[in-house]
Amino acid sequence: MSRKFSLPQLQLAFKQGRGIGVGEDYRPWIQITRSRSSPMSNLRVTQIPYMRRSLHCLSRGEAHMVHFLRWVGASDIREQYPMWNWPHLHPLAQLGGGLGDPEVHPGMAVVAEKVQFALRTYPGTDIRTVLTMDLMVTVPAEINSARLVAISCKPLQR
Repeated sequence: MSRKFSLPQLQLAFKQGRGIGVGEDYRPWIQITRSRSSPMSNLRVTQIPYMRRSLHCLSRGEAHMVHFLRWVGASDIREQYPMWNWPHLHPLAQLGGGLGDPEVHPGMAVVAEKVQFALRTYPGTDIRTVLTMDLMVTVPAEINSARLVAISCKPLQR
C-alpha cells in the first residue's frame, strides 16, 4: 500500500525548509528516514569530509559520486534538489557573489507542458510531484565557469 501524501504534508516540508538553503544550511527535499528504507535499498545518510551536515543519498552511486565531487573541489553539494513546479529563482541566485540579476525559472509545470510530458501526482491527490535532481553541485570557476552543475546518478541499465 502506498503512503498518502497530503497538502498539510507538503506545507510541513516547506515549513521545515526542505529543498532550500546552501552549504551547511541546505535541507534535502527527500530525507531518508527509517520508515522510508527497505531491505533491498541502498539508502544511506553519509558524512562527507569538511561538511558538518550529513547527506541523504538514495543510492550507492550517489554516495560514491558525492565523495568524488568533494575530492575534485566541489564547495557545495545539494542532494535531492527540488525542481519546483511553479516559477522560482534560478538555483544560481542562491549562490550570490555578483552573478548578475537573478533569473526566474518558469517552473517544471511550464517546462513539462512545452515538451508534452505529463507530470505525475502524489497517489490519491491532485498535487503534482516535486521532481528532484540527484545532485546540484557548486564547483570552482576553473572547472566550470557557470559554477553550478546538475548531476543525475542513474545507471545506464536496470
